[in-house]
Amino acid sequence: MKLIPSTTSQMALLLIGFTGLSSAIMVWLIPAPQVKIIAESQDVTWHLPTLPATNPQAAFDKMRQLVAWGKEAELGDGVTTVNSTSSIEQPNKVTPITWKLVGTATKGQQRFMLSIDSVDKESKVKRYQEAATLPDGTVIMGVEGDRIRIRDKQDEYKVLQLYQPPPTTEKK
Repeated sequence: MKLIPSTTSQMALLLIGFTGLSSAIMVWLIPAPQVKIIAESQDVTWHLPTLPATNPQAAFDKMRQLVAWGKEAELGDGVTTVNSTSSIEQPNKVTPITWKLVGTATKGQQRFMLSIDSVDKESKVKRYQEAATLPDGTVIMGVEGDRIRIRDKQDEYKVLQLYQPPPTTEKK
């Protein structure tokens, strides 16, 4: 009898026998897990923990006393404080823009804004470079590919984009 199988059927029988023998050894050597029986507790109901009660009026009063974004703060006895950069001291009058951004251009390292007068429908396209002051007092802070950054008379920084209607405003 040969110990080395020579045909595929003998090889298959050898593999099946080896698999069966190794499975039998594993079952004999590795014990099955034991199931532990746990006694049931008396309280089996489950619920979420409750949060402490809140007082919305106290939270509102505390927030009202904070000085944030230049608002008035009441300190009691009729005393109020105002932040030095408050919009209360400097009323924010928005001046309408009298020109319309129609494009941007570059010539070498220089960048230009192209605009027309929005009041006069027959006005020609005018070219302004960076740091120039427009007739309404607006200063061009920067010209980029499809947008410009400006500072108006109230020191508000705005970004005007071609193809997008309203400007975004940043307070600096």
